[in-house]
Amino acid sequence: MAQPLFRIFKLGIEIKDLAAFRKVGQTNLLTSLANEEGTWAMYACHEDEQGLANVVCELYQAEPAYQVHANSTHFQAFANLAQRAVKKREVINLKPELLLKKPGQLKVSGENNLEIRLAQIVIAADKLPAFRQSVFAEMQTAIKKEPGVLAMYAGSLPQENQWYFFEVYQDAGSYEAHRQTDHFKRYLKETTPLVVSKQLTRLVTDTAVSQALEINLQVN
Repeated sequence: MAQPLFRIFKLGIEIKDLAAFRKVGQTNLLTSLANEEGTWAMYACHEDEQGLANVVCELYQAEPAYQVHANSTHFQAFANLAQRAVKKREVINLKPELLLKKPGQLKVSGENNLEIRLAQIVIAADKLPAFRQSVFAEMQTAIKKEPGVLAMYAGSLPQENQWYFFEVYQDAGSYEAHRQTDHFKRYLKETTPLVVSKQLTRLVTDTAVSQALEINLQVN
């Protein structure tokens, strides 16, 4: 099986271009959901009050699926606007580690209650196997037992011992309930000694889409 593509973009937008960026971005995501089976999930979010610091998470079945998206008319319209609207751009190409999503299509835009967290964790090099075992067990339990956990994606930058986690919850209450579970508390206890640094960011969702398929994929 070809390896899925898991990418996170950090995009800085000028305020004068924000409304157009949001509108074209929304069209891009909603059209991708309707037309592209291999575009598994796309989440457009922001992390600041004004909405100028944007984070986009994308998950594709494989490289050919991304090429279908990249050559689409709706993406080209977004890319053309982004040439003038995006002033800062960082692309994080991740090695997928564990990709989990509940069955059911997600189609959200405008006002919504989704709660999304982006975590960046650096792990001690000699502690990676123990960290992987603990976090995989916690993620699998959460997606299976917690109705409000919609998706959990883990990817890494192996050369830096750095992992990224993109987590999607039904609402703020679901996130808080997750943090009180025994499996989450066990994960924290087991992994805290293994972690060099951790950064957790709350994201506000602008548009979020995912295909109806269930995803449960561990990439070795």
